[in-house]
Amino acid sequence: FCYAIDKVKLFTEIYRVLKPGGRFSYCDWCRLDYNPEDAHHRELLRQVKPLTGMVEMPFPQEVVEAAVASGFEVEVNQEACVGGQQFS
Repeated sequence: FCYAIDKVKLFTEIYRVLKPGGRFSYCDWCRLDYNPEDAHHRELLRQVKPLTGMVEMPFPQEVVEAAVASGFEVEVNQEACVGGQQFS
């Protein structure tokens, strides 16, 4: 979703094509503990974006709000990395 400018439109299309009662799950880059006033944070984001091809890196709440606005019920919203290790 960091590759989409209009997240509500993207979630709406995913919601539209899901079978009734279907579920959707994904993992994406989000800004955690990001401070836009911190020059180091801004520089890290500037360096990461071209490497991943992302349009932007949203805050987790922005993604949740777009999902809910599209009709989804968000059951789980959590960081997928603990101590530098991803879990599933």
